[in-house]
Amino acid sequence: MRRALTSASTPITLSPGTPGARFGLVGLKDLIGRVSGAWKSRRPELLSSTERVLAALGEASEARSGGKISLITLDQTASELAAQFDNEFGGFGSAPKFPTPHHLTFLLRQARRKNDKKALAMVEKTLQTMRRGGIFDHLGFGFHRYSTDRRWLVPHFEKMLYDQTLLADWNGLMIAALARAAQAFARPDYAEAAAATALYIRDKMTIKGRLHHRSAEGEVTIPAFLDDHAFLIWGLVELYQATFEAGHLSWASTLSEDLIRGFWDENNGGFFFTSPDLHKDLPSRRKELYDGALPSGNSVMTSNLLRLGRLLGRPEFEARAGRLIDAFSGKITQYPAAYTQFLCRLDFALGPSREVVIVGRTGAPDTLAMFDVLSKKFLPHAVVLFGPAEEREPEIAKLAPFTAAMSSLGDRATAYVCSNYRCERPTTEPDELRSLLI
Repeated sequence: MRRALTSASTPITLSPGTPGARFGLVGLKDLIGRVSGAWKSRRPELLSSTERVLAALGEASEARSGGKISLITLDQTASELAAQFDNEFGGFGSAPKFPTPHHLTFLLRQARRKNDKKALAMVEKTLQTMRRGGIFDHLGFGFHRYSTDRRWLVPHFEKMLYDQTLLADWNGLMIAALARAAQAFARPDYAEAAAATALYIRDKMTIKGRLHHRSAEGEVTIPAFLDDHAFLIWGLVELYQATFEAGHLSWASTLSEDLIRGFWDENNGGFFFTSPDLHKDLPSRRKELYDGALPSGNSVMTSNLLRLGRLLGRPEFEARAGRLIDAFSGKITQYPAAYTQFLCRLDFALGPSREVVIVGRTGAPDTLAMFDVLSKKFLPHAVVLFGPAEEREPEIAKLAPFTAAMSSLGDRATAYVCSNYRCERPTTEPDELRSLLI
């Protein structure tokens, strides 16, 4: 079945295609001719399909609440992934194989929550086989988009258009990846590259306070979509965790508020992909959740709202994340393995989660020793804040007022480990901090 748009941007349904000149497929030139002919000879019939198409589009993207999501859902998802797992070559399913990192991050969280050695083994097998295979660029490093075979040997070499243009959403993902790598490998140059990209987007791709989707050859066009906001906010949160520069959190909070105002569905919950004020003349507004080769904007925003809520002490962000989870619960419970990025955030929401605040002098050895403890532990349920003791009124205290009363003890770097803002006794000893995080 083929569909097209009229000059008035209304969708119409065309009849099923007939065999063409190449492998039973219709070429573009033939298709254009057939559309033109159908429009001239059967216009009333085609226009009558508009309401049916719009109804189908609306139903396909509608949130469905009603399912009960719990720890059992996480266990069910792990079982579904285990059933799809390729025990010989790693990954899930057969060819073509995509890396699908949110499957792996979900399994890492499941391994930690349940001490699930099988979940950890699936991650290790997949990453090791990918690293040895042709999907990994052994000369230029990095990974190709996907493998055309089951064994990760033959990569797909195509260069996508988004590799040549600067897009806000893809660069948001890059910022997040660089910032996480900076933390894991103690590479401040990665954080610097991430910060430089964020600065470019803020200075060059934000016009009159509005984020834009695309920049090419000095031209900035297209108001930002859900994914542009969501992925950039994710990058900014990770960048704060890598640098503790409070400005990143401030911008992430502002972008989240912009997104809520323009994209939130007040009736049913969840974010639309477009804004009615910014993306006009569209026949339908879709709402996506499926985590495919890329995570969905709604999955990422669930994470962003939960983490910003904890970092900034903003319960309204967490409440909206709860509405997001409720809005899509019906879809998720039908086949949870299709929503592993979303379920990573459910894992965070179900807790127990922690807020860790380090107060100390910037760059001092005792402060760095505290951060060293944090960087060597996998802490998927924690957010970390830093209060520079040398500043009388640090910016982070204004953004996250619950940190204002926290101070260093005896002029030594001090760690506060809290859960729902109820804190354990502060410690100045890295070993004690390590024990509090078990």
